Amino acid sequence: FENPKEGPLGYLLMSPKRASNAPVVLMIHGGPHSCTTNFFSPILLCMASMGVHVVMPNYRGSIGYGEGYVHQLPGNVGRMDVDDCMAVLKDALDSLGQSADETTVHLFGGSHGGFLVLQLAGQFPDRFKSVVARNPVTNMLSLVGTSDIPDWCWVESMGTQGSQQGIWNESVATKMLEVSPLRWARDIRAPVLLQLGARDQRCHPTQGLYMAKVMRTHGKAKVRVQMFPDCQHSLADKVRVRLSCVSNRP
Repeated sequence: FENPKEGPLGYLLMSPKRASNAPVVLMIHGGPHSCTTNFFSPILLCMASMGVHVVMPNYRGSIGYGEGYVHQLPGNVGRMDVDDCMAVLKDALDSLGQSADETTVHLFGGSHGGFLVLQLAGQFPDRFKSVVARNPVTNMLSLVGTSDIPDWCWVESMGTQGSQQGIWNESVATKMLEVSPLRWARDIRAPVLLQLGARDQRCHPTQGLYMAKVMRTHGKAKVRVQMFPDCQHSLADKVRVRLSCVSNRP
């Protein structure tokens, strides 16, 4: 759809049959340079069986919409992708009309999708009812020292030109913290479920654990941590674990 502010944006919408005043899940892909396609997903089947509308935004930075669409995001994470997700949600709710309960919107995402659901919950604390963040990025600055792709932190925080300089200074550290969900931890009101893989080498579980600690310190929202001891980044190492993530039974 054509958004007056952000330009053309893409998303997928899955709705249950004969829905009326049904809850909505904003399900956000990771990457960020990947995309949501029309694919088979046990998670989507589970949500459909529960009578839930699922909105899946392909925010700027996603692939499949041209190279220019991809390259808009580096250096603008935490702002551009957040704005796009909110614009997609508004368009989806407008199109769903009375079949959706616009006051009952939940967030679900992993990796960069986890980064985004925490950003959204913090920047719009009265908009969302609950949050599921799976192996999320919460602190770009600390992720540099623990991730198997530290260059990702540079590119997404500083942009492709800024990352090529390779200079570590106070302004770089400040920018990485400014774009991190950790900045918004004290503002989150919705209950948060953090699902973490203990063997994750991409987004180390300390990302989620520290986010939980900061949230508990401020005490404004309930936060729960599910740790999967044998799992890596995808949390799809075993069928049992994939189903546990969906059904919220560790």
